[in-house]
Amino acid sequence: MSDYSHVRSDGCTVTGTMVDGKVHGTVTVTFPNGQTESVKTFDMNTPTGTHTKWDEDGNVTSTIEYENGLPSSIDGEQYVEPPYPADKHGDV
Repeated sequence: MSDYSHVRSDGCTVTGTMVDGKVHGTVTVTFPNGQTESVKTFDMNTPTGTHTKWDEDGNVTSTIEYENGLPSSIDGEQYVEPPYPADKHGDV
């Protein structure tokens, strides 16, 4: 297990933990002003639990709940995966 910290090109700092080259645990992104931009959790690269994003003033802008690595709700609304688009011949 190893901790990492990286400053993105937008000035935000990303911190988290890697295990065997995969993101594992909590990943926190912080705006240059020190406010938290997002908090997300992963289990060996698979998103889990609640992922929350904030704006630079500290207001929640979105939440996504994950179950079995897939979104189950977005901003409190149940997420239903859209159907795959048909190809140009009408086949799926």
